[in-house]
Amino acid sequence: MTSSRAGRRPEKGRRYHELLEALDERGCPVCRLAEESVEDAISAILHEQVNDAAFREQFLASGGFCRHHAWRFVLQHDILGTAILYRALLRDAGRHRRVAAHCQLCLSYESGEGSALDILEYGLDEATFADKFAQSDGLCDPHFEMALRHLGDRGALRQLQGETRRRLLYQLDELIRKQDYRFVGEPNEGEGDSWLRAVNAAAGIDAQALPRRRSRKLPPSKSESARQNERA
Repeated sequence: MTSSRAGRRPEKGRRYHELLEALDERGCPVCRLAEESVEDAISAILHEQVNDAAFREQFLASGGFCRHHAWRFVLQHDILGTAILYRALLRDAGRHRRVAAHCQLCLSYESGEGSALDILEYGLDEATFADKFAQSDGLCDPHFEMALRHLGDRGALRQLQGETRRRLLYQLDELIRKQDYRFVGEPNEGEGDSWLRAVNAAAGIDAQALPRRRSRKLPPSKSESARQNERA
């Protein structure tokens, strides 16, 4: 199978650097970028789109957010924004609902997921990127299978994924061993959260259970770069 995106090499922009950062974090990097795309979408909705007519039309057409993303939205604790949107939804009572419309936050997740897989396709050919991947937690099983379909069954991906999984299995063995009273005093050598990362490996990440250890750091925008050059 060949990649469906042959000849479309993405530039090393914001998303490339985000994926590199995600490889330094715990859990599946594709999951993390997809989840952070949802976070960005929620932030944009609450700050810019609660009273936007075009967004409201889409929101009513999809019947609001799916159950998972509705409660993810609530976690932002924006009482006013949530009340305005869901008051409109309840008053509409399905009059503008369209069967073909989808949860907008699901679409944001899928967009982030696709972007990460696009970057992964070409990043694997770079030594620095491949080394980061080898030292990471690798992909969760669902995204590994998706990547094989997306990129083609590439040996490099299977090899790197195998390295990450062997390391996780060793850490799980150590975690279990150290529950024995004879070894319980031994220091944690990275296996302490392997039980959470094992769930991630099988099912995908939960950003609340495996939050970022470092805040998101993005390369400066073009305007910021220009200002930095002026000051230099």
